Amino acid sequence: MKLWHKRKIGLALGSGAAKGLAHIGVLEVLEEEKIPIHCIAGTSIGALIGGFYAAGLGIKKLKELAYQTDWKRIALLFAPSLPRGGLVGGKRIENLLQSFLGSRKIEELPIPFACVATDLTSGEEVIIDRGDLVKGIRASIAMQGILSPAILNGRMLIDGGIINPVPVNILSRMGANFIIASNVNPSLSKPPVRIKDIQTKEKIEIPNIFTVLLQSASIMQQKITEDSLSGANLVINSPVFHIKLLEFHRAREAVAAGRKAMKQVLENWEKGS
Repeated sequence: MKLWHKRKIGLALGSGAAKGLAHIGVLEVLEEEKIPIHCIAGTSIGALIGGFYAAGLGIKKLKELAYQTDWKRIALLFAPSLPRGGLVGGKRIENLLQSFLGSRKIEELPIPFACVATDLTSGEEVIIDRGDLVKGIRASIAMQGILSPAILNGRMLIDGGIINPVPVNILSRMGANFIIASNVNPSLSKPPVRIKDIQTKEKIEIPNIFTVLLQSASIMQQKITEDSLSGANLVINSPVFHIKLLEFHRAREAVAAGRKAMKQVLENWEKGS
């Protein structure tokens, strides 16, 4: 085993909605292998999981929360309230986060943490590394067109995945000299489905608006993920391509995929050492 204790290890957790539950499996293996994490940076679902972990909620609690999530709960959280800026106001989600995290300040967390959001007005990357943890996470997960923008420090913020899907670059600024990146946004690999190729007797399933908006965002993120991974020493690409963006009920599959991918990367890393 490489001398991990001699490194300052940073962990970047990427965006990807339900696919990002694979990050929990990645974290679990890192713990099992006694690989210390000195700082965490997350985007969107990565900010959610990274924030919880940095705050001291361990793997057991993260898995418990992930496995208890079902479609009824997701439907409740995403019940349309027709606010300005998105289909969902986000207050229910913020209240839920508050129930678990309380009023923790980012700068006081046991593990240094930062998350990424996007300034809706300027298009700038906004790094949130101070202040209320819940509000920071809420800003980072504000999926464009679905969850209304968050107002934080006088700025209107939306999902950080738009500009930085896997925030590797932030960890360097936080002092990390060895960066592990967990990515769940693979490059597009499926061939296009053409309507003329489908037999007329088959029913064409039209996705709902949430799926269309999320998939559109995912496509944009896939185009810039490669650049955002630049600088990582280890990249974990969890095989969660089959899990749709809102399929949080498939948490066990996602976590297992993250575990498998992390173990394989470590095995290959050790062989090459």
